[in-house]
Order: sequence, then C-alpha cells, then structure tokens
Amino acid sequence: MTGPGTHLILVGSMGAGKTTVGRRLADALGLTFVDTDALVERDAGASIADIFTRWGERRFRAVERRAIARAVAGSRRVIATGGGALMDPRNRARLLGGGLTIWLAARPDVMAARLGAAADRPLLNDRDRSETIAALLREREPFYRQALIHVETSDLAPEQAVANLLRRLRPPPTMVTVASSQGGYPVEIGWDTLPAIGPRLAALGRAGQVGIVTNPRVGALYARRVLSSVQAAGFRPFLITVPDGERYKTLRTLGRIY
Repeated sequence: MTGPGTHLILVGSMGAGKTTVGRRLADALGLTFVDTDALVERDAGASIADIFTRWGERRFRAVERRAIARAVAGSRRVIATGGGALMDPRNRARLLGGGLTIWLAARPDVMAARLGAAADRPLLNDRDRSETIAALLREREPFYRQALIHVETSDLAPEQAVANLLRRLRPPPTMVTVASSQGGYPVEIGWDTLPAIGPRLAALGRAGQVGIVTNPRVGALYARRVLSSVQAAGFRPFLITVPDGERYKTLRTLGRIY
C-alpha cells in the first residue's frame, strides 16, 4: 500500500516521543521518516525558536501548514507532527485523512523531564514546564483523541513503544475459510506470510516444480518474494500470469494454465 492516505502519522504533545519513536518505527517498517518541524526549519531557514522570536507564532503556523501539505502528498511514510499541528482545521483535515493517526501520550511531568532544559521550545521558555505542558494538553487533548491509535508512552522506552505499535499495526495472521462447491478452502491473512510459503510447502511433503498463479498487478508487488521463498525451500518455481479481472476466472483460463 503506497501513496497519500496510507501514511503513519504521529501526533501528541512535545516530549511525547514522536520524533524518537517515529524514526525507529520507520526503520522497522522500511519507510521514510519525515518530521514536519524539521521541514518548517528548512523552509524558513531558521530554527523554530528563531521563527517565534523574529516573526511570531502566526508565521510559524503558516509555514507549518505548507510543510504538512507537502508531507502528506508524498509516498507512504512515517510522519511526526508538531504538538499544535492538529489545532489548525486545514492541518487536521490533511492529517486525519492522510493515513493512520497515532497519538503518543505521556504524563506532563514525564514530558517535561524528557525535554529537560532544551531551549528550542518557544512555548515553554521562562515557564514552569510541567504546568505549561499540562495546560497545553488540556487544550489539545480533544484533538489528539481523534487519532485512531493511542499509545501511553510514560513508562515505555522508545523501543518498547515501537514494539507496541508494531504489534498493533501487524496483528497475528488469521485463517478464514472460503466456501466453494468443493467444500471450501483455507485462506491465511496477515503480515509477513509470503516468506513462509516455501517452508510450508516443504512441510507438506511436496517436491519438484511449483506453479505460482498471479495477475500483472499482484505479481509486480509480490511475485519475487514468493518465488524466492519457494526456491529457497528446494522447489523449482515458475510463474503463471493471467489477466486481471473476474471475466478471466474461467475454465478456459484454467485450461490454458494446464
């Protein structure tokens, strides 16, 4: 699955771990990581703290709006957003419609401790950080709660938060039975099942040639992985490509295969 609408989008307060968790999640999934705050700084040619000091929050939000629009327009990726991004209606529409939104939550005292004395958070400067984060959270939490997945990170190390997300993004495989005039047949649905095809065929006691039937669209995405798995298990695989569409699921097509 690629393209706009398929992103993994991290939202939440500053100090919740969006950048740290986002980078590791992207690495685990083999995806590109994009931090919209970093895009803002690159586009403005200044740090976020400098943008607030020189031009104010209104200018920052305008640049952030453009950065978010560009981030969600790209190919599938993990996107970490600024703490206040969802407050803007245009950002909210783009982010909530741009993929799977994930709220990384944490207690205000934990987020304040994670931020330490960092001077690059203009909304926290010269204030009690824990109290300020709590006040911002009260204002923003109704918007964060619109995310589809919520992960409480207060007591989790970054790698634990990533493992939590991977379990929820990649649930265990499930088996369903498709009814047919021959009594039905099982279909397995899940992540990372293709590499196991070869070993499973071998466990059935099969040997020799194996024909893999696909269509051009599915074959372009997955045929190489299936062929590799079957070949590594000692079989001699060959690919059979039939046209896409229900009208080709006929006895005539079956006859051509055999």
